[in-house]
Amino acid sequence: VVAEGDHGKHGHHGWPRRWKVPELERHALERTQKYARLFMAPGMGHCGGGDGPNSFDTFVPLVEWVEGKKAPARIVATKFVNNQASQGVDRTRPLCPYPANAIWDGKGDPKLAESFRCVTPRWLKDGKHNHHGRDDHRHY
Repeated sequence: VVAEGDHGKHGHHGWPRRWKVPELERHALERTQKYARLFMAPGMGHCGGGDGPNSFDTFVPLVEWVEGKKAPARIVATKFVNNQASQGVDRTRPLCPYPANAIWDGKGDPKLAESFRCVTPRWLKDGKHNHHGRDDHRHY
């Protein structure tokens, strides 16, 4: 990690004013996502169930990645009414490869995965961190 700037002998709270971490993180993420991706399932219980969409297929996307060289950009998860498929679909959501998040487009039906897009945090795209090394999470 290369630091730039200084606020005196120990810096601001012991931290340099600006870290040049985003570029390193971006390259590490790009390298890692060539062979591994993490898909978080918000609201899903530890072994299933929960308040969030918790039914999804990871096998087909994995086969397509290994055999077809097409890495998954998202996996659609379903939340069934009362967690019972026989009672119908409550909503669907995309599961995005970490660190991306599913963001509603503001127009489409919020119960449909098609109304969401996977968005990578801005600092991974443009390298803008604040001086504490954290992203301003309000902007994607």
